[in-house]
Amino acid sequence: MSVPSAPPGVAILMYHSVGRSTTAWSRRFTVDPGLFDEHIAALIDARARLVTVREVPGLLSAGPIERPRERRAAADDEASLEPRAGEGAAGQAVAAGPAVAISIDDGLADAATGAAPVLAAHGAPATLFVPTAYVGRSAAWMSGGDADRPMLSWGALGELAAVGMEIGSHGHLHLAADINEPELVREDAIRSRAELEEHLGRTVSSYAYPFGYCTRDAANAVGDAGFSQACAVMELPAVADDDPLILPRIYVSPQTTPEMLLRLVQRRPARTLRQWALVKQQVWHAGRRWAEWGPPEARRGSHAQLAANDLGA
Repeated sequence: MSVPSAPPGVAILMYHSVGRSTTAWSRRFTVDPGLFDEHIAALIDARARLVTVREVPGLLSAGPIERPRERRAAADDEASLEPRAGEGAAGQAVAAGPAVAISIDDGLADAATGAAPVLAAHGAPATLFVPTAYVGRSAAWMSGGDADRPMLSWGALGELAAVGMEIGSHGHLHLAADINEPELVREDAIRSRAELEEHLGRTVSSYAYPFGYCTRDAANAVGDAGFSQACAVMELPAVADDDPLILPRIYVSPQTTPEMLLRLVQRRPARTLRQWALVKQQVWHAGRRWAEWGPPEARRGSHAQLAANDLGA
């Protein structure tokens, strides 16, 4: 009996905070800049094709990825050159390493001081997801000391966008899309996209669900708000069969070594394992909606909050 093969995919990595200082609660989401540098270096050494989230649906629909043959200058002495990364003998194209998208949630200030310098040093693209109500303020949707963590300003976001980082939406009020009504999710997403495009002067097409989960109706609402792709959390690589409005991502922790990261991005779960992951997510959805599983910050919002731009400390 044949076992269904695992389809090729794109590993969308999910980071939150890249910095040296953190809080007790956020420690599990904070990656040291030195480790982040090791992660990016390992991906490049593995010949990973690094892309933004905006590029993922097109990459998945294009099929298997090969690196194009590099053009060499006419003055080069072909016989004296060693094959370059991504090339075989005589410059023949070889299969690329894993396709990987680096994403960073929440728009915390350390994205500019901890993550951006590392990405720039390696020439690596990334996508930053920002909840627009908190730009230039603090992460007030969190609790305790985390609510005082500084956020990026509009000026800092503009500078990151100018050097090639994709800026996407993490909603406006950072509302949980799986337990709030679809109409509220849609209005919140519309407002976030409008503010990002107004301040940055760029089209915004990528979205990440706050707290990582959504329903089918919430995904439709995000699509109705004008987004072409949206990210959830399912600890799986994205494949061509995935809905572009429910792309799975892979959580990266401060305990994730470069070797572990490479295993994560090269993993290709069989279809049966992907189906089991979806079943587990459905159970989690039920628990979130009816038993209030998950963090207390992932609460229900209201149209009144959105209208008042209430940051809900």
